Amino acid sequence: SIMKFAERFLEKYTKGNKNNEEPIWTEEELQTIGGRIVGVLVRLDDLEWEWNHRVSTSTLGQPESSEMIPYNQWKSILGLHPDNVEQRCIKTVDMALLEENDFARVRAERMLALFLLNIEGPAMKASGNLSPDGSEVDFIQDNTQLKLMMP
Repeated sequence: SIMKFAERFLEKYTKGNKNNEEPIWTEEELQTIGGRIVGVLVRLDDLEWEWNHRVSTSTLGQPESSEMIPYNQWKSILGLHPDNVEQRCIKTVDMALLEENDFARVRAERMLALFLLNIEGPAMKASGNLSPDGSEVDFIQDNTQLKLMMP
């Protein structure tokens, strides 16, 4: 799902170019994109578990809460599969990722956001380095989800 997200991002960026020219990526940008893809893929199981756990134990997953998101909307809003909340059936999620582009996009965005906020951002800060975009998560608009993702 992360590879598809990266491909879609690059495709969208290229199509958005008014001169129909190939975008010019700096070496630093390419290294950042590649590093993030690898970073998310290496930690994918942990990131998936963490997001699932945070949502399931938050008000978003509690039926008595006014913030609760109905299970039938988890895929399109949270990038979680409601039939596989406990992540026991990998095939269920894999099939949904292959067949449902919106689910794949939302899930990839959530995994990337968790990576940026909890792994890359703190590591860059601790080392005194900065990424080209400062590890910003500007692609998720829901403040409740962003707060839930914070370290």
